Amino acid sequence: RIQQEGVQKRKDAEKQIAAMRGDLQAKLTRQPVRELAQQESV
Repeated sequence: RIQQEGVQKRKDAEKQIAAMRGDLQAKLTRQPVRELAQQESV
């Protein structure tokens, strides 16, 4: 059970890092996050 918790925490951390990278990419390209979200939903 402890191992599973560790894996879940790592997955959550990876999601946060991915989200942060997405924010950085959006800022670098100066593209509104809203537009990026719309593109993903399509």
